[in-house]
Amino acid sequence: MFLHWLLNLLSLNLLLGGGSIDPVKFGDAVGIKGLNFLTYIVGGVPDFLIENTNNISASIIIFIMFVMLAFTFSDILSLGIFSKSVAAVLGIGLAVIVANMKFLMGFSYWAFVFAAGFGVVSTIIGILAPFSIFIFLNIALYFLSDYAKAKGLQEALVTFRQGIEGIKTAGKSLSP
Repeated sequence: MFLHWLLNLLSLNLLLGGGSIDPVKFGDAVGIKGLNFLTYIVGGVPDFLIENTNNISASIIIFIMFVMLAFTFSDILSLGIFSKSVAAVLGIGLAVIVANMKFLMGFSYWAFVFAAGFGVVSTIIGILAPFSIFIFLNIALYFLSDYAKAKGLQEALVTFRQGIEGIKTAGKSLSP
């Protein structure tokens, strides 16, 4: 029972209203019926991805994610006892298993949720950060100017000007 629930959760059946996710066959999504065999390799194209993009884009996204998974699995397996060629075959096999168990659809969903959320947060920070810094600097400079006036900035400025005049005088006396 728990395993069934976990598999449904990972394939987003429970997260998207308890219904099933109806993937579109790969060839139907692209518009070429002859490519429907790719559904058994890379998995179906999730309808929520098609709704948020379009048929071709969703198919490309799923295919690229499948290729990325295959390379990732192959790379991970090549670190162990497997040779590069065996790791590549096993990596592609694992990617096919992941795609057919609809984990790829769940992964694509969560990747887009994360990317969209991250984009929104970064946009908000990009808008609020300069504004906040501007307000902070204005307030800080206001209080700093009052502090400088209270400490006798005018006296310090007169002393600074006298120092500059002294340097000029010393420079003139040293010049030929």
